[in-house]
Amino acid sequence: MTNPIAFYVFIALFAISSFVHLAFCFLENEKVRAITKCFPLVFLAVAAFVGFPNVPMLGIALICGAIGDAFLLRKKDRGVLLLLGAMFFMVNHALFIASMLTLAGPLEIGYYIALGCYYVLFLAMIPLSLKIVKKVYLGIGMALYFAALTSDTLVSIFLLVNGHQGLFFLALGGALMFLLSDSILGYTMFKKDIKRRDFYIMLTYLGAQVLIFCGIVFGLIG
Repeated sequence: MTNPIAFYVFIALFAISSFVHLAFCFLENEKVRAITKCFPLVFLAVAAFVGFPNVPMLGIALICGAIGDAFLLRKKDRGVLLLLGAMFFMVNHALFIASMLTLAGPLEIGYYIALGCYYVLFLAMIPLSLKIVKKVYLGIGMALYFAALTSDTLVSIFLLVNGHQGLFFLALGGALMFLLSDSILGYTMFKKDIKRRDFYIMLTYLGAQVLIFCGIVFGLIG
């Protein structure tokens, strides 16, 4: 770790800002919730940059997550802003996956072929996405995003069974929390709203980000 003091300072700021944001989500204070939403991931990204400047993918992944958060501030927007947010989250997941694969070391070519085949199969589900969201560009964007999202889970499982238990157990937990968070988001956005939806979405979302972050950081330290 390059700068441990600055790293832990920004980790503390992440924890404090997360608590504040979740509190306003629980209180359903929309104005303050919108102001505080992007701060946690920005602080976590800075922690990554100052602690591990030799692995910029980790910090950039978190910055992309923060930008995605900003695009999703308006829950009623189901058009271009939602698509842009999904694309930044897709990059967030792709860079997490790249970081995990870098730490895992050389892998057999068959794994990459299997992952490529998975993407092709997942994109075959675009018609289902179109049926849900009703817009062509949004349906394609959502299919691409969920392909990246579920790839976190697949990569974590693959690396777990190949002997990387300590690091990727955390990453798998984070990937599963992402699935839960986005399931709540999708349900409340396209099906039925629920009370304190943002609290449940952000609690699982921030938990997902920090679990994958910790998994990668422990891999870098150890």
